[in-house]
Amino acid sequence: MSPIKYCKLCLQSNTRPGTKLNSQNICSACEGHREKTEIINWEQREQELKKLFDQYRNSNSNYYDCIIPVSGGKDSTYQTYIVKKVYGMNPLCVTYRTPLRTELGQRNLDNLCKEFNVDLIELKVSPETERKFILKAIKELGVPGLPQHLGIFSFTLRTAVNLKIPLIVWGENAQMEYGGDPVERQNVYLDRAWLSRHGCLHEKQAEDWVCDNLSARELTPF
Repeated sequence: MSPIKYCKLCLQSNTRPGTKLNSQNICSACEGHREKTEIINWEQREQELKKLFDQYRNSNSNYYDCIIPVSGGKDSTYQTYIVKKVYGMNPLCVTYRTPLRTELGQRNLDNLCKEFNVDLIELKVSPETERKFILKAIKELGVPGLPQHLGIFSFTLRTAVNLKIPLIVWGENAQMEYGGDPVERQNVYLDRAWLSRHGCLHEKQAEDWVCDNLSARELTPF
């Protein structure tokens, strides 16, 4: 067993999944932070973002310009503010209702819709299906949150396809924010390969969870 090592800058240990330390004992998250503060040209990035928004603004018969998956937390709330208020897009927000949403969480979502004047579609899965799926995820992988991650990723994509909205504005690249491979830190597109490795899905898709107690029909939302 290799010894536990700590980043000399932030004290993050190499026991965190995906975290790597370089030869100077600096973790990949700190390397990503340095890239953000010292290397990335944010003015150029903003121009690229503006061109992307201009390309998809009112690009079809739908009134919505893009989709934003939201939780009601600070990150997705700020993301919605930037897309709607700063760049003038008209987003459709979508969310997956987790089984233990708090009153504060609900107020946050209500506030997001009210303050930014955006529409929100919410997916609420059958409690029995969710119970069985969570239990299976705990027994097989020890990860009770896997169904919720799979639910929001799948629901976002299904909504975009069904409503013919071609642009999804995802959140952060976790490989940049929390440490990961140097190439994947620069990735700006969320594709199936990235999601499979880093979307908390353990490289599984909905069909992989079908069993005698959990049918393909029940797993449709996922």
